[in-house]
Amino acid sequence: MFKRSYLLVIILLLPSMLKAVDRYGLVIGNENYKYITRLWTPRQDTFDEADVLRQLGFKVDVLTDATYTQMVSAMNGFISKLKDNPKAEAVFIYNGHAVSLKNGTNYLLPVDLNANEEADIERYAYHLGELEEKLNLIQRSTPVVMIIDGCRGSPYQGLKEGSRGYNLQASTKGIELTLSYSEVAKHGIVNRNILALFSTSRGMTALDGAYGDRNSPFASAVIKTLGARASLELIYKEISRETYKFTAEQQLPSIEAPFALWEGYSLVRCTDDCECPPGFCQCLFE
Repeated sequence: MFKRSYLLVIILLLPSMLKAVDRYGLVIGNENYKYITRLWTPRQDTFDEADVLRQLGFKVDVLTDATYTQMVSAMNGFISKLKDNPKAEAVFIYNGHAVSLKNGTNYLLPVDLNANEEADIERYAYHLGELEEKLNLIQRSTPVVMIIDGCRGSPYQGLKEGSRGYNLQASTKGIELTLSYSEVAKHGIVNRNILALFSTSRGMTALDGAYGDRNSPFASAVIKTLGARASLELIYKEISRETYKFTAEQQLPSIEAPFALWEGYSLVRCTDDCECPPGFCQCLFE
């Protein structure tokens, strides 16, 4: 009798077990910088965004005030999970200081960065292009969602007060930024896996929240919208509109994603009566 009951339970659970897909999230928030201007909201942004992902069924790793070594370790762990499980859905979110160098590459700045020249940033900040390249080399059946709330300007240009950028205070002239999205193109690798949303346009600054604010303008829009029952493409557009409105038209996010390859992709789980592949919930908004 026990064996038959056990078998019956397995049979009843099998459809949901087969349908379940692992979901991994990594959210980093750097706020208390040691050698450059501190920020006010990245930690709370990180906690609130992680809560949204958990509500969507993600297993979320949270890292705040991370050193360079800690960031590299967390990124490598995230990539390793996706290599081991190419069907897993994945979201990476970063809140903190960031810059874009002369070749157009983006760097995420750890709290222990002490840079006096551009080479220091290349050596001791996290190169976003490396993450993009590694993710695009993995053969995946679902994309990776990447949301970056940080500046994308030159480290030599003047920064607005309350922005998430970095200034080397160098005497040299501002460097010219290219408009290339990623270094992966130099290696002949097409960005087919990453659905990226940057909090600001190329070469521009991103606003931090003011003292006493709970979240940055961009993070507020992400937290409000990310769990909506709609395609990620529509969600990205709504986050961009909300950020533009919150900042009095001073900050316009940039969507850099091959949605033509992932049309209809959503972070919302399909309903039981929806015959969609994992992550594709067109039936929810058609």
